[in-house]
Amino acid sequence: MEKNTFRVIEIVNDKKILINYGSKHGIKEGDKVQIYSIGRKVVDPLSKQSLGTWDLIKDTLTVMQAFESFSVCSKEVTRNIFMPIPTLNTLSTLSSTSIDSLDVDKNEITNDDVKGDRIIKVGDLVRKI
Repeated sequence: MEKNTFRVIEIVNDKKILINYGSKHGIKEGDKVQIYSIGRKVVDPLSKQSLGTWDLIKDTLTVMQAFESFSVCSKEVTRNIFMPIPTLNTLSTLSSTSIDSLDVDKNEITNDDVKGDRIIKVGDLVRKI
């Protein structure tokens, strides 16, 4: 875990939260933070060495205002708008991304994906990304 442990300290409304991570800790307006909870331990099956935890990312937020000891965060969303291009008689297009299946040994699938409640709560952990 980081030297300082930062957390959600208040849920102002459904668009703003406060975190105890301020400018004196190096955060500034426009920075991105993740709200997360500690997940399960991941162990290398050959060396048996612990590789850390597979944390549950609840959301990624933007620091809207940074004060000395705390910050106000919100979820910033960019949406694509389709606009006609009259000179070309066409519309701009949106590309989509998907995740394809991997060719894996089905006998080695663990189905032990990261699990947990994705609802943001006071006390949830915060880290800068």
